[in-house]
Amino acid sequence: MKALIITIAVLLLASLPAAAQEYERTVKESFKTTSSPSVVIDSRFGSVDVRAGGGNTASVIVRVIVDVGSEAKARKLAEATRVEIKGSSDKVTVRTALPDGMDEEDGEERNISIDINVTVPEGSRVKLQNKFGDVDVAGVKGSVEVQCSFGSIEVKNCSNVRAESSFGNMSFAAIDGKIEAQGKMGKLIAYDIPGGKIASSYGDVEINGVKGRLEVTSSMGSMSIKGMRSGEISSSYGSVDVTLDRAFSGRIEASTSFGSINSEVELKSKEKKRSPGQMGEKKYGTVGSGSDRLVIKSSFGDVGIEKP
Repeated sequence: MKALIITIAVLLLASLPAAAQEYERTVKESFKTTSSPSVVIDSRFGSVDVRAGGGNTASVIVRVIVDVGSEAKARKLAEATRVEIKGSSDKVTVRTALPDGMDEEDGEERNISIDINVTVPEGSRVKLQNKFGDVDVAGVKGSVEVQCSFGSIEVKNCSNVRAESSFGNMSFAAIDGKIEAQGKMGKLIAYDIPGGKIASSYGDVEINGVKGRLEVTSSMGSMSIKGMRSGEISSSYGSVDVTLDRAFSGRIEASTSFGSINSEVELKSKEKKRSPGQMGEKKYGTVGSGSDRLVIKSSFGDVGIEKP
């Protein structure tokens, strides 16, 4: 009986699928550069991390991790994954791609991860594209341009930022110079940012601390904005909550179509010509005698204005 049980157990174990085997391939390069080189990164299926470091050196580490049925197959796919790193004193490029013949829709690419870590001079001009992976950039003071789909974007302590995301959250903090950000299908959070433009669709927007004039537009998501003194806020199909900056001094103009305006600051109502069936308000007022100006527009959503 005991022998029979052992035999059955062995047969069951033999029938189980073999555990996937992981293989990692690492590629490293380093280049002496100027203090403000152009850095171009184009990647798929993995995270990209860019950090500013000391000195005039750009260092690149690419890790290709494959997790499939056998070690031999994992090694073959890892070695076939394309990794191209080129560099000179004024330009560094990093490009990765799936093995030849493997399509992004095959499904097998889900077993391949291509992670990139780059350290660059502080004054670098970074241009980055990534698909199916997160992006994190910190400390770059030249400029940062990021395009990412199916992954989050986080940019902090950088200057002159332009970012575009679809199907992922976006986060910005301690940005100087100017900012342009466009997000789709994800939440957008921005703290301590300069003037510029921010647009979001199908995701909430949270902004706290703005230095300069900012244009913010949102559709299909709520907005919470604090510490903004000058600019325009436009929303469709979502509520808008504005907390005034302590130093705000100037004019406020708020209007809604199919929504109400609730303000802790005294605002006057202004007659507004309505379309048939339209329900909205238009109010205006001043705080102090400064030149700040906030324009708040909302369609299909309420507006709230709070004191600091």
